[in-house]
Formats: sequence, structure tokens, C-alpha cells
Amino acid sequence: MARAPIEEIEALRKQMDWKFPWVSFYIKPAMEDLSGDSVFFKDDAGQVFHTYSTFGRGGEQFVGPIVFLT
Repeated sequence: MARAPIEEIEALRKQMDWKFPWVSFYIKPAMEDLSGDSVFFKDDAGQVFHTYSTFGRGGEQFVGPIVFLT
């Protein structure tokens, strides 16, 4: 998922030879982009649900395995 026009995303995806799909939620930014994490769920019918997002703090659970490697 990226906040960029889909044309820019697709061009980069092809350049990088990425096989996974990307989704654009392009809007005129009201503020500077911040780092964050988003989680989605796709059900058996193919519907995609946005289940969780965090920006700034709140993504520590995603780096847990890294702590054990350092």
C-alpha cells in the first residue's frame, strides 16, 4: 500500500520486478508522511479489510524477532 498515484506505483513495481500487488490510496497529503504499519485481512470471498494501523509508536510487535537477532 502506498500513498502515490497508481501509475507511479506500477512503474516502480515493474522496475523492481516486484510480483506482489500494490494498492494506492492517493490523497493530497495534509501533513508529511510518517513511518507506520498497516495490516489487512482477505476473506475467502476475496474482500480485503483494513484491520490495524499504527504510526510513530505501536509497531514494536513487528520488530520483536529482530531483537533476538541483535
